[in-house]
Amino acid sequence: MLLQGILLIGLTVLVIALLLRWQMPAILGYLAAGIVLREFGYDLYGQSSELRLLGELGLVFLLFTLGLEFSLPKLKSLRRAVFVFGPSQLLGTAFALGLPLYLFGLQSKLALVLSLALAMSSTALVSKLLATQRELNTRHGRNAIGVLLFQDLAAVPLLILVPALGVSGEGQLAQHLLLAFAKGLTAAALLVLVGRKLLPPLFHWVGKSRSDELFVLVCLLVTLVAAEVTHELGLSMALGAFLAGTLLGESQFRHQIEAEIRPFRDVLMGLFFIGIGNLLTLTVLVDHTKVIVLALPLIILIKALVVYVSLRLLKERRREAIMSGIVLAQVGEFGFALLALASDTALLDRTTVSVALFVGIASMLLAPLALRHSGNLADRLLRRRRRQEDDSDPLQVIELAALELSGHVIVCGFGRVGQLVVRFTENEGYKALALDRDSQRVLEANQAGVRVFFGDASRPEILRAAGLDRARMVVVCVDSAGHAELIIRRVRALQPELPVLVRTQDDSHLDVLRESGATEVVPEILEGSLMLVSHVLVMLDVPVNKVLHRVQQARRARYKQLKGFFYGAGADMTVDSSKRPQQLHPVTLGKDAAGVGSTLGDLHLEAMGIEVTTLRRGEVETAYPANTEMLRAGDTLVLMGFPENIEAAESRLISGARRFSRF
Repeated sequence: MLLQGILLIGLTVLVIALLLRWQMPAILGYLAAGIVLREFGYDLYGQSSELRLLGELGLVFLLFTLGLEFSLPKLKSLRRAVFVFGPSQLLGTAFALGLPLYLFGLQSKLALVLSLALAMSSTALVSKLLATQRELNTRHGRNAIGVLLFQDLAAVPLLILVPALGVSGEGQLAQHLLLAFAKGLTAAALLVLVGRKLLPPLFHWVGKSRSDELFVLVCLLVTLVAAEVTHELGLSMALGAFLAGTLLGESQFRHQIEAEIRPFRDVLMGLFFIGIGNLLTLTVLVDHTKVIVLALPLIILIKALVVYVSLRLLKERRREAIMSGIVLAQVGEFGFALLALASDTALLDRTTVSVALFVGIASMLLAPLALRHSGNLADRLLRRRRRQEDDSDPLQVIELAALELSGHVIVCGFGRVGQLVVRFTENEGYKALALDRDSQRVLEANQAGVRVFFGDASRPEILRAAGLDRARMVVVCVDSAGHAELIIRRVRALQPELPVLVRTQDDSHLDVLRESGATEVVPEILEGSLMLVSHVLVMLDVPVNKVLHRVQQARRARYKQLKGFFYGAGADMTVDSSKRPQQLHPVTLGKDAAGVGSTLGDLHLEAMGIEVTTLRRGEVETAYPANTEMLRAGDTLVLMGFPENIEAAESRLISGARRFSRF
């Protein structure tokens, strides 16, 4: 048991670390760990009833968490997406997947369970990626969240349905289903009645005790008691946990419960998904490669098409319908849970479950890439359709619009900032021509009479059509730094002397964009900081002229004073270094420090990616000291750079590690 535990944890840490490096969801790491352990001969559930119990508890906490996240206010705000689009997606997908399975010889109840499991989408993956891409409040984001909320609702009957199908024999299906649903309603009524009476005063009492340990224990107790109630009624333990989660999800203690129970949930859910991965063997993958390769694109396509058709019938726009289909096309973690339940009740054989799980895992691997490029994919599909419907060439449309323009401003990207640039330049009497890759945004802007055209500004022919040779300036307002860099290089190749202004969110790509040829790079975060500081100084009665001078000085110095900050204990060190601000870190030289007696130039800190922002010697501070400055004992250097580089630089200053090497 101990050896198995060590192998489990060690292998899981290794796999998840690799997946996080590749920006893949941790759930895939747990599944991969289970597969690897299986290949080494460890049948976790077959060898250890304790691990099997822990895996079942993982499913319990997974459903408890889903219940906690279930929100009635959100349900009301998204009621159309939940109660109209949600059922059409789930039932439509289950029918579209189940009918072929039934026609190919699978029993009706097996086809039903398999199709329902594959119809589920990943709540954790979709909500996280949409939040990361700031798309939760977009039309396709709200559509996706509405469907996921309905799938959470559907969890209750499905958790009753699957075990009932597993124990019912021929001719007894209706009887078992009626009995199971009667038990489910009884359990739900009992838990709701008792929970509403007992849980509020219980948690108020626990809250007054101000004991974290007691709070955690009560959370665990409530979850396990609810799971045991449904288990004693012959239903799934996960059903009771879900009902308990929904009861607590509407309480004022929801966020604290979620935070306190997370460590237990993550560990036990990890064991659950490791157990699911342990059901898989590479032999099944090899023997059924053709089936998996054929089934994967077919399932993704069917799920996306059902979503698209459902939304179009509900009068949704084409672009949003396509993007919603792409977002919901993967198989989710609750689908895995249904497959595990079906396997436990011997409803589905292990080979069928393994093939379905491999397809689900592959769909989740593809999901981050698909979600990231859902807008571009939708635009390409719509562009192809437009070209079939309309023979007019987009280049000719842009050329005709630009013929009358000279000395105009070309705005690349018509998002929030791009729209402000166009509005203010035209208010001052200058002409602006905007390019954007979002066809829906272009359509709405054109209807409002704004001069914006569909086109990728990184394509030289688009820039020529927009009259680049006659333009006065190019303003780049796209979200992706890589796309911005490509646009700058294309502009520079065609017009080397034309001013190019670039807007970025932060200063992480400042140097790269300047090296690409940008005349000026304006980081929003740093400019926002400058505006805040200027307001502070004005309210402190500093003369306006002096404030403006300070702001201009900071800009001329390329925002040097604003770069870097002291991280502290709350900084997120898991973020890739290219996506976080540089760190400021003070290093004081003792009398035995290796750097004492050397000049800054001798230490070659620049080659390590480190800049010395301040040298403090007694009461005297020198900003950005010269490389000829000789260091003395007691000096304090403020270093700026990324943490890994600062650690190496501090080692060189204190102990002399790699002192005479540039690299």
